[in-house]
Amino acid sequence: MFSRSETNIPDGPFTSARLSFQKLCVQDEDAMWEMVSSDVMMRFVPYTTEVNRDTWRETFHRQMAEGERYKFFYAFRWRDQNEEEKDLLGLVILRPLEDGTKLEVGYWVRESFWGMGLATEVNARMVSLAENELNIDPKYLMATVMLGNDASRKVLEKSGFKVVGELMEDAGPCWDFRRDI
Repeated sequence: MFSRSETNIPDGPFTSARLSFQKLCVQDEDAMWEMVSSDVMMRFVPYTTEVNRDTWRETFHRQMAEGERYKFFYAFRWRDQNEEEKDLLGLVILRPLEDGTKLEVGYWVRESFWGMGLATEVNARMVSLAENELNIDPKYLMATVMLGNDASRKVLEKSGFKVVGELMEDAGPCWDFRRDI
């Protein structure tokens, strides 16, 4: 029987050509806040989030301590930087859903790093991880993208995702993407 809590998704670190991935940690709080408090960035995120820093921080720390909310989130950084200089570039999620037959992929790139091909590299790495390195046998990957987020749509299409429909999320209408594994 499938158990999401027993899914063997690596704790990290693991790498791609330019990036290093590791589990999201509380030390990533400032970069997370920069992303969730950015109107420019959040217009592309299919759900709403708390905009009061103190309330958001309290919730973030509680959820990190509980372990489930961010269990499948990875922070990514430049691979070749010194440890002290490794700024968070963004986040990615690779989360098993339902009975283990599908995995959700999602990514956020900090606005100051847009246009560098990071989302494409991150997504390609998650596809590779899903196809080759997990102890579950998902049938497909899925992703949700806000209508109008053409850059993210192109990222997914480059790695074989196809739009299979539209759906409504908290923040508005979205494309529903799938990719068979």
